[in-house]
Amino acid sequence: AVVVTAQVASMIETARTVSKQTDGALDLTVYPLMDAWGFLSGSYTVPDEDTIAELLTHIGMNRVSLSADQESGDYMLQLPADVQITLDCVARGAATNAAINAMRAKGVKSAVISMGGNVQTLGLKPDGSKWNIAIMDPNDRNAYIGYLTLGETAVVTSSPTELSFTQRGALYHHIMNPETGMPASTAIRSMTVVCADAQMADCLSTAMFVPRAFFIMAIGEKPTSPLKPRPGMWRISARSK
Repeated sequence: AVVVTAQVASMIETARTVSKQTDGALDLTVYPLMDAWGFLSGSYTVPDEDTIAELLTHIGMNRVSLSADQESGDYMLQLPADVQITLDCVARGAATNAAINAMRAKGVKSAVISMGGNVQTLGLKPDGSKWNIAIMDPNDRNAYIGYLTLGETAVVTSSPTELSFTQRGALYHHIMNPETGMPASTAIRSMTVVCADAQMADCLSTAMFVPRAFFIMAIGEKPTSPLKPRPGMWRISARSK
């Protein structure tokens, strides 16, 4: 067991919550799969079936144990010797949460943080109006497909094309399906989650690329702030290619 900070414990708990909500679609223990596919080193490769089958024996959020010491207030993380975890799916959300909380503690009333696909706002704009958060076009990183008008919240957008490679004409991306050991099979090019908690939004925006998670989570409330088209666009529709 190792001692971890309260922030790391919160990240793990959020990921575990989303894992339960999505029938295991989100799994921190996919670290060895990410490594085998080369997404950690940049030396991309497609592992053979035997390698993937062996690595899957080390996967499972049920193997991650987190407990709190009531006397010291420390958090203890326990993992079997053959299990490794990655916090990649929640780290940016945790970082923007921490930044917003630090600014709030210093009396800041209005701010916006952008960290890659993670945008988090504090309060309203200085003039009292809501923020317009642009959503990047997954087919053109220099363009956007529309924008959301929102108050204080987190907006997290994930795309499998953020980190991917092509081999023998096939595209492989970094969002792993923990059940198959393969990149999640999806036609979705981009996923945006709006949530008060950036950590939760970060985890959900990753998990939703795994098919079973998408069908579980797709039944929800209608968005209160529909996506508005960029100038010159007649219609925006949510569709996969």
